[in-house]
Amino acid sequence: GRGIAAMLCEAAAVWAREHGFDAMPLYTGVPPVYARCGWKTVPSGGRPLSAPPERAAARRNWRQGSDLSEAEKTFIRRCYENSPPLAGRVRREEAGKSFHAWSNLFANELNRFLVTPEGYALTTGGVLAEMAGDTDAVAGAVTEVPTAFLAPHDPAARSLLRCGWQITPARSDAPDCWHGEVAMVKTLAGRPLPDELFFPLPDKF
Repeated sequence: GRGIAAMLCEAAAVWAREHGFDAMPLYTGVPPVYARCGWKTVPSGGRPLSAPPERAAARRNWRQGSDLSEAEKTFIRRCYENSPPLAGRVRREEAGKSFHAWSNLFANELNRFLVTPEGYALTTGGVLAEMAGDTDAVAGAVTEVPTAFLAPHDPAARSLLRCGWQITPARSDAPDCWHGEVAMVKTLAGRPLPDELFFPLPDKF
């Protein structure tokens, strides 16, 4: 009630504009606070997907980031950076203390990576949360993960559906996003965002 939140939001927006950011996406459980500061709610919430029951039972080589070679980490970075711009991709800095830094993503013990010649898949806490590269080919390699949580406009979600995955029926009490949070975005560059904006789940945490 002292206006501190508004001042912090404005300071963050000024910093982002000065550093070349086009938009500021976020997940929040208190949307009115951000709405007063220019954030808009966007329909980018994810829906759970369930793997087809006939999926192969073979275990593949899912590994923690600490077990990946430098060449594999470079390949993962390249796949991610080559994904369509403004399609939910955020800056994952190589250095510094940014939460989204690649070093933090690879160090998170909840994350497991599956690297294929065509791309990679990432699970967070056992749930498929991201694929990049040739997502159709990678989706065919993801055989033993039972659940995915991806936004409908994510190419990875579309690839999984083509491979027989199914959208889990929504419960009346199920939030649009995990933890009951909603997705919001504030534009900074004065141009509209695409209609098919989505937020990848690992970047939520």
